[in-house]
Amino acid sequence: MKKLSILMLNVVVSGLLMTMTQANALLPTADTTGVEAVQTAQPIMFQTLPKEMSSQPKMVEQAVIKPVQPTAQKTSANKISANVAAFLVSKNSAGQEVLTPITNSTHLGRNSIIEYTVELTNNNAKRVGNMVVTVGIPKGTTLIGHTMPNFPQATTDGKIYTTVPLQTVINGQRQAVPLYQYKALRWQLSNIAANDSTKVTYRAKLN
Repeated sequence: MKKLSILMLNVVVSGLLMTMTQANALLPTADTTGVEAVQTAQPIMFQTLPKEMSSQPKMVEQAVIKPVQPTAQKTSANKISANVAAFLVSKNSAGQEVLTPITNSTHLGRNSIIEYTVELTNNNAKRVGNMVVTVGIPKGTTLIGHTMPNFPQATTDGKIYTTVPLQTVINGQRQAVPLYQYKALRWQLSNIAANDSTKVTYRAKLN
């Protein structure tokens, strides 16, 4: 079992009426990295950007999830809130899959499987036609799939995104890019109704 500490999980949201957001989540130490103690009831707090900046996806807002009960926050117009959660994936005696929310007392070891979920809520008064959500793969983990929605885009360098599965050409032959080289996933989401929510999910294994 590994001692737990705080590391970073990046969540970026951009698109119509969107700005980029970066979220800090509780993670284990670098050699066994995974999200910890993140509750969906905990909102991410956003700074307010001037209207003239609202269409620029390069603007970054800092959003920190802390392992304490946050005070109630009012969400300003033209905002998307994101709640990050992590679950330890296991099986019970009947062989059925069980998802257990990760807390400070959760023991994580090598090959533990973590399911990451980012719930995005449209706090606008109008429907959001389109947005792009990018979620990083934490260091010390390897993507194993179970992505929802299916067929997101992925990157190995943080710059070029291509629909999964990624492929490369080696010695003139096309080959699949190993999942351990994936650095982040990206989803293009559309038609999010006012006050409605949607989720993106993937699983990773602790190295």
